[in-house]
Amino acid sequence: MFKLGGQTPTYWQVVRAMMPSEAGGEMEVKFDMRFKRMTMSEVEDAGRKADETPDERLTVLISEIAADWKGVGDTEGNEPPFTREGVKQMVENGLAPAILTAFRESLPRAKAKN
Repeated sequence: MFKLGGQTPTYWQVVRAMMPSEAGGEMEVKFDMRFKRMTMSEVEDAGRKADETPDERLTVLISEIAADWKGVGDTEGNEPPFTREGVKQMVENGLAPAILTAFRESLPRAKAKN
């Protein structure tokens, strides 16, 4: 049974992406991202907050829909705090499609009819 109210304002979702590896070929990267529960209107509004380059728009959008991450490391192996600059680095490294796909797939949707 679905209960109205009582839901947490955020939730964790796994993000998976294939990236080029330094040794050649591809490798899977996986981390968790905490997304904000948002109405579709709030998601649309978040997408309109930046009028800059495509990378800047993606950085702003992801910064608006997400609140934290786990399993993300810096060059020294430390887990950096979730920041807009960190999101920008993810966008610049090509992870925006995977993040947005994870968010989209986490949204409630109607069961498909047969």
